[in-house]
Amino acid sequence: MGEVDLEPFGRTLLIDGLIQSCQCDEFVYHECLVHPALLAHPCPKSVYIGGGGEGSTAREVSKHVKRLRRQAACAVPLPTD
Repeated sequence: MGEVDLEPFGRTLLIDGLIQSCQCDEFVYHECLVHPALLAHPCPKSVYIGGGGEGSTAREVSKHVKRLRRQAACAVPLPTD
């Protein structure tokens, strides 16, 4: 896992040598992941984020802070060799 700067993508997260997300477009994935679920729920009070990784999902969830009482994230540890 690592980060590199790639043109024209900007800061890029790599996992196992494959692009996971890029600075220029990561918001598209996370907005589509979070907002439909939170807007469809009539009264969300808490959110659990499993494997929150880079924190982008938490960032999008925090945009609903007036509707939520609690937000929790659990990062999944990388295996060690």
